[in-house]
Amino acid sequence: MAIITAFAGVTCLVFFFSHSNRQYGMVLLGLAYYLLYPFGRFVELKQDESYAEEDEGEGRSISEYEQWQAGDIEAGRTFFGPHAPRSIVGRRRDSIDTVSESESLLGADERTGLITGVTVGSERKTRFFGRGQWSFGRVLFYAWFYAVIAPMLLLVSGACWLLVFSIPMAKVTSLLLDHLRRHPLALSFHSDHTWSRRPGTPSTSILLCTYRAVGWKYYKYTVDGTNIFFINLLGVVIFVIVDYFVLKDFLGPSGLTSPATIFTLALCSVIPLAYFIGQAVASISAQSSMGMGATINAFFSTVVEVYLYCIALSEGKGRLVEGSIVGSIFAGVVFMPGISMCSGAIKRKTQRFNAKSAGVTSTMLLFSVIAAFAPTLFYQIYGSVCPPTLFVGVPY
Repeated sequence: MAIITAFAGVTCLVFFFSHSNRQYGMVLLGLAYYLLYPFGRFVELKQDESYAEEDEGEGRSISEYEQWQAGDIEAGRTFFGPHAPRSIVGRRRDSIDTVSESESLLGADERTGLITGVTVGSERKTRFFGRGQWSFGRVLFYAWFYAVIAPMLLLVSGACWLLVFSIPMAKVTSLLLDHLRRHPLALSFHSDHTWSRRPGTPSTSILLCTYRAVGWKYYKYTVDGTNIFFINLLGVVIFVIVDYFVLKDFLGPSGLTSPATIFTLALCSVIPLAYFIGQAVASISAQSSMGMGATINAFFSTVVEVYLYCIALSEGKGRLVEGSIVGSIFAGVVFMPGISMCSGAIKRKTQRFNAKSAGVTSTMLLFSVIAAFAPTLFYQIYGSVCPPTLFVGVPY
């Protein structure tokens, strides 16, 4: 990335007779220097009086940056970016920058649409080609940007996002892409070891800085309350659909389109779908009556299993459905509570349980056993009268 960006900067500097070419060339060379090793370096935004209203609230103040370096604002030194605390790194309780629980992860109140600490008077202009006068340097810069630099940054950002633990680098590349598109000439790249505040300098703000590429606690990272792993698995869902309906016909028999590969990926794609179905059912149940909520929860919480059972029965795989039902009963009633108790016993000598909940679970187990063995009993009694294909049970 640094080599490609440096080559783009050199091509701009070749036309040194133009002042705009020199400006854009220096920006690209600074970007290449930053991409080569971004750790401990920060991106600074120089305020312009002509665009003061547009740049209002962009980045964070230098004083906040210095407090972040000292560890007074945010615990940890993983990522310093927009004012919104999008990272999972927590804030101290006595921080002057503490965010309330009513604010969204993006730093904007969902009801009022106000960014934290900033009053937005009008919508920010969408600038696909920066701002200022058109010139040859500007045309050359955006030709490089949209043809090479932007796809490169998007590809790296997506790859870092999918790896989860490298989300800081995904944020760095995505923010660089956004600011390079909107105001490239206002950006400058510095190292915190050589930079110092000087009196009388123009008003500036810090856009981003990071000291580590990987944060091991990012497995807790959530977007609107949803864990990042479930969001990333949605990409697997889309790929499985394309693999089965499109690539299977074009590529023919191959390792990517083999039944074993499609089955494995489909099994992984069921995980996020079941999770989001459960979230939707819980949200609907919370806003309805108790009876309606119980009915919706009982049906839609297992809609994936019901759908799979219907397909298996239509293909004559009754034995598979029998095993799945028995396995679901044993896993939900016996295996999962047992694992929970054993896991809790690792750290706790005494564990407490809800007697009413245990009674309900026992009653559900009794009804489940009756429902599972009733078809077998009917078959044993009336097997000579009724066709055996009408019953699905566990033969004993």
